[in-house]
Amino acid sequence: MRLNGYALRDFRAIAAASPDPTFGISLDAIFGAPKTNNYQALSPKYQRSDTKPDKQFSHLPTVLQLAGDCEGMNVLDLGCGNGFYTVELAKLGANRVIGIDNSQAQLDVASEHKPPNVEYVLGDIFTDTLAIIDVIVAPYVINYAKTVEHLRSLFQKFYTSLTRGGRIVLVVDLPSCTDLKRFGAVKTALGPKRDETRIRIDLFGADEKHICALYATYYTEETLVSLLSETGFVDIAWHTPLINEEGLTTYGSEFWDGYTDDPQLGYLTAQKP
Repeated sequence: MRLNGYALRDFRAIAAASPDPTFGISLDAIFGAPKTNNYQALSPKYQRSDTKPDKQFSHLPTVLQLAGDCEGMNVLDLGCGNGFYTVELAKLGANRVIGIDNSQAQLDVASEHKPPNVEYVLGDIFTDTLAIIDVIVAPYVINYAKTVEHLRSLFQKFYTSLTRGGRIVLVVDLPSCTDLKRFGAVKTALGPKRDETRIRIDLFGADEKHICALYATYYTEETLVSLLSETGFVDIAWHTPLINEEGLTTYGSEFWDGYTDDPQLGYLTAQKP
């Protein structure tokens, strides 16, 4: 099949290389978004996401604040990648921090700067048994559940893994069509904003150059809270992100205007009674 003289494979190649998320999204609507992200292949590019202003100066300090005092505790960092969060969680006094990721390429990078109280494990959080743990931190991975039932099963796994009184910290993608490119991301729902709609996430570095496109699945805030409650979690709460002093100093307060009102991320915590 050809369109205006181009084979379909040509359009797919253009879409994959395009730094313009609007162009890419239109093709996603035609061809369908990829079902998974190949972090083995994406790893070299994805390392650049650590330079994103939002990730450095808002995501990280917010997650660490919500994780709280981890003195003597065992912590699980799900989808740990190159250890961006794992290493910082290890500084909170944790007895042990286990980082799990399904990309060996990502874990190889993480192992280059591994603190003594950190362990990295190659695994799949959706299919593998999780260790018994006091705190679970799950940045960005909740939206990799493909269906509501898939997500329900994941929350049940979290609940089983946690000790009594244990807590979870979730970072959830909530696209709103706001252009947050200068902060590091443009997120778009590839259809109506309802459960199980696919999401395209375009990441940009501090220089606003395109890093890569990722794909995930949208869930409403109501569904997330309902599933956690049905699983048995209590003290379920959403939190406003913070911007740390370094971020304000580096970019100035005007740069961050409006960001905390709509960061296109939700920070959700809950506890096992």
